[in-house]
Amino acid sequence: RALVASVVWIALSASAVAEQSLNRVMAVVNEGVITEADLNREVSLTEMELRSAGRIVPPRDVLLPRLLEELIVDALLLGVAARLSIVVSNQELAYALMTIAQQNGLSLTQLRAAITDTGVAFEDYESDLRKQLIIRQLINREIRRQITVSAQEVDEYLAQNPIADAPTPLELELAHILLNSSSDASETEIVEVHSRAED
Repeated sequence: RALVASVVWIALSASAVAEQSLNRVMAVVNEGVITEADLNREVSLTEMELRSAGRIVPPRDVLLPRLLEELIVDALLLGVAARLSIVVSNQELAYALMTIAQQNGLSLTQLRAAITDTGVAFEDYESDLRKQLIIRQLINREIRRQITVSAQEVDEYLAQNPIADAPTPLELELAHILLNSSSDASETEIVEVHSRAED
């Protein structure tokens, strides 16, 4: 009986495994792999982002090769970032999520619900955002390290591109402005600074 029970259990286990879809390896990148589940998750995220931006979502057979290439490049960049000890803290991730929510006129709870409603797990969205923040830090760090602009280059650029060629009207988007006033400023000076800040 024990032998028969074992054979039945093995047969049931084998059929259960056969029913599950295999998570195929799509690419090997250094010591890591990109699986079919990773690629499907990236497709879902991309489709959600395109829909929310009001853009046309290409067919999956068009998206798949492009996104697989992006995943490979991202894996290589993340490997470099790991060697350079570049990380994104939970606080930085929370700030980025809050910024995205505010830009869309939502609270963090509403953003979570909106993402979940599209069929994308919020944890996948967070993971992808953390990955993109790490890659951005890496790129910014490398750009700052490799690029220097001399005063002479600035002067040459301004000579070749006069201010008159600047687009008009000039629009600036300002997040934080500090207008100093001395501690012994008069009431008139304070009102003047306040007026400038409002303008």
